[in-house]
Amino acid sequence: MENIVIWHERMGKCADEIAAEYELSLSDVYAALAYYFDHRAEIDQSMEESEAFVEELRRRTPSKLLEKLQLRAQNGED
Repeated sequence: MENIVIWHERMGKCADEIAAEYELSLSDVYAALAYYFDHRAEIDQSMEESEAFVEELRRRTPSKLLEKLQLRAQNGED
């Protein structure tokens, strides 16, 4: 359901686009949006907490690929 909210609210997709692009029924998309609008504050808070959690994980666990690329750059490798 959060994906539908993100596609609609943050990416500006209409319900028809979401249903067609993600092979969902239009009624399912509208049901998810209706639930969201009835519980907006708690769902927004949950999504913000999830984003904060992911950012904290990224901060604590640096990308191994990025580390390797930085090491190569420091060693003058291409």
